[in-house]
Amino acid sequence: MAGKIEFKRGDSKTITITIPRAIYEDNSKLFFTAKPEVDNDKADTNAKIEATATFEGLTEVGAIFRFNFKPSDTDKVEFGADGEAVELNGELEYITPSGKVLSFPNNNKFLKVVVYPDIRRKGLNG
Repeated sequence: MAGKIEFKRGDSKTITITIPRAIYEDNSKLFFTAKPEVDNDKADTNAKIEATATFEGLTEVGAIFRFNFKPSDTDKVEFGADGEAVELNGELEYITPSGKVLSFPNNNKFLKVVVYPDIRRKGLNG
């Protein structure tokens, strides 16, 4: 997985992630969260983008998960008056039925998540 994910606010986006076969367990879940900064909020109330992946299948390499981000998934991102892109810290959290919780990237590293402003935001409603 790349260390950077880019969104244009109000657009759809699909991201595919492969979890290595060596750590995969059936019925595992993969989550994505992006926040302005790291915090201790267990309820993730400061999250600007959150999503749950769909399991797509198992290959020799690993388990394929797909995030289908909807236009509304970036609605919580707020831009300043200057309209500059917003940078967030992102993380994938992989949870297995046996109770393992693994974060990607690991240690004190995070995904750089950039959300760019959009001019037209009517989507399917306009």
